[in-house]
Amino acid sequence: MGTSDKPVYVSNGGPVGRTVVYTLLADLVIVGPVVLAVGIANQEQGGIVLVVGCVLSLLGIPFGVLMWRALARSARRLGRLREVGVAATAQVTSVDWDALGEGIVVLELRVSGSGFETFEALVKCNGKSGLVVGKQFRALVDPSGDEFTVEDRLVKAASSL
Repeated sequence: MGTSDKPVYVSNGGPVGRTVVYTLLADLVIVGPVVLAVGIANQEQGGIVLVVGCVLSLLGIPFGVLMWRALARSARRLGRLREVGVAATAQVTSVDWDALGEGIVVLELRVSGSGFETFEALVKCNGKSGLVVGKQFRALVDPSGDEFTVEDRLVKAASSL
């Protein structure tokens, strides 16, 4: 692989999912200053609105910005994979339905193809009935790095362990 001994799964959330998350993060960043402005404009409410606005701003803005940057980084990684990625096959070698609970399943994948060494990776995703040992998915692998993604709806909301 590349500089890391553990491959990194690049999430393939799709444009609708990214738009929804970006909208929620923008709302998270904006809500604190809006509540603060309402508190300043409406002094008769007392100081509680100002305190709530300050707390929401102090918590929401940094968290929202950090999550926004992480999402943008993931989108850049996915773009790079689509540009230089090598077609590969990811075969499910084990399925652990009870590892994390709450409908989350852990897949062990063997990713193989030409232009890179075969490797195994653990990926968690939402449990679906089509996830069985032996199932194969199309994948993209960065041959010069340590990133990969699986291009299938069954493994859409996945991440590395």
